[in-house]
Amino acid sequence: IEPNRPIFSGKVIVLANQNTGSGAALLTALIQDNKLGVIVGTSVGNNPTGPTTLTSFSLLNTKLEVSVSSSFLERPDKRAGYILIPDYWIEPSLFDFINGIDPLLSKALEL
Repeated sequence: IEPNRPIFSGKVIVLANQNTGSGAALLTALIQDNKLGVIVGTSVGNNPTGPTTLTSFSLLNTKLEVSVSSSFLERPDKRAGYILIPDYWIEPSLFDFINGIDPLLSKALEL
């Protein structure tokens, strides 16, 4: 690694809400659990600890298509619980939506 490479020295702030799912939700948990940045918003769309990796198959007699989780993922900081709770819980209001205000971005800029 070159010693004169540019190194990021800013703050990492993740904006998250119920629409943050899959890999983005897992990355959000990794950032929070490893204290690499702060999370602003609400809990994410899927829990950082829980069943994952769907495996689909057909039942032999009925040919019914089913799927089951074939693995279980645990977040890095198990003491943090099953649900990701942001460092700053902020939910946009109806007033925010109507007036084009983004309170999550406003908090991030404040930080």
